[in-house]
Amino acid sequence: MAPTLSRPPVGLGRVKGTAVRAGLTWYASTYGPSVLARLGSLASPELRVMLRLEDPELGIMPSSWYDTAAIGELLDLLDRAATPSDSDALMSKLAQAIAQDNVTGVYRSLFRLVARPAMLEAHAQRVWRTYIDEGTLTVHVPAPGTLEAQVDGWSRHHVAVCRFLRPLFEHLLRAVGYTALVVDRVRCVGEGDGCCAFEGSWVAGDRGRAALVLAHGAGAPQTHKWMVSVARALADRSIDVVTFNFLYAEAGRKAPDRPPVLEATWRAVIAAVRARSELAVGHLFLGGKSMGGRIATHVAAADEPIGPVEGLVLLGYPLHPPGKPQQLRAAHLPRVKAPMLFVQGERDAFGTPAELAPIVAELPSGARVLVIEGGDHSLARPKSSGESLEQVIARVAGEVARFALR
Repeated sequence: MAPTLSRPPVGLGRVKGTAVRAGLTWYASTYGPSVLARLGSLASPELRVMLRLEDPELGIMPSSWYDTAAIGELLDLLDRAATPSDSDALMSKLAQAIAQDNVTGVYRSLFRLVARPAMLEAHAQRVWRTYIDEGTLTVHVPAPGTLEAQVDGWSRHHVAVCRFLRPLFEHLLRAVGYTALVVDRVRCVGEGDGCCAFEGSWVAGDRGRAALVLAHGAGAPQTHKWMVSVARALADRSIDVVTFNFLYAEAGRKAPDRPPVLEATWRAVIAAVRARSELAVGHLFLGGKSMGGRIATHVAAADEPIGPVEGLVLLGYPLHPPGKPQQLRAAHLPRVKAPMLFVQGERDAFGTPAELAPIVAELPSGARVLVIEGGDHSLARPKSSGESLEQVIARVAGEVARFALR
């Protein structure tokens, strides 16, 4: 029998193996032996005793209980060993594999108990104690499509485990019918708060999907890492995302096309997307990064019909050229009839939220501005903020999902 870590006494925050085992199988098959070997070299002596690197599940047994600190270290090492370009996406895939295994496996009856909001409030603690043997999980559903969850009395709290609860909650509850659920971690005892708390929203009723056509900015095509990351984050939240290249980008040229050509391209793409029956085109949104979003607003404001559009998502709207605040690009915005969500970095040289605010306040379409504190034109925050660009994109994707799936 393989050696294991010494177990803490019952009731001191152990984590059950089934909470991570299926995710480890996915990880091993995705990243392979070389990454597992790197994980083993990074592990502490205590964790190496627990792991069996030749085993796809790393020796974790589904019915056994493990020290929270060991599981927290393991979650950290899964990220470090794989060195992914998007840590949040890795954790989401890990959580998705665990959720699929648990909801359809031996715990399927348990998860049927929480498939309705009232039952979720009643049985949340039962689900919690299935996976962690200490603490109290309280869930409150204050309104249709929203939830508030709080964990108290978790003395062996580990930040990595707590952080992982966010995507795990999302995927477990999505799997039992909470359509397009988005969960945010809003408090953590590891960050000095009195408890760990989460807030979530989902689509109550039959509004489960939307489609968003997303255009790139002036300086990079649809394949740019930023565009790909945003599209993936939105797709994870039940948004059918379609990206495209303007003609100059498709031809490999650096200088953007003239506005009439850009607008004609947008109209052609909208027509092509509406013809795709597999997309949620009945709830169609337009948007883009910088110039791509600005041209979308011109198309939406024009007299030439493009069909129903439910809203626009504008990521770093270029209100004016850098250093030229007098050259505003906003005269057409009052003619846009659909609601608009502006996502603007606080340090955006093309227009700050403060500069946008008085313009947005006069728009008749229900527009609002989501401010990214300290963010630049690409929404990146300073390193001192402690929030990576990937984390900012995940947060923005959650807000866009709430806007599109409201």
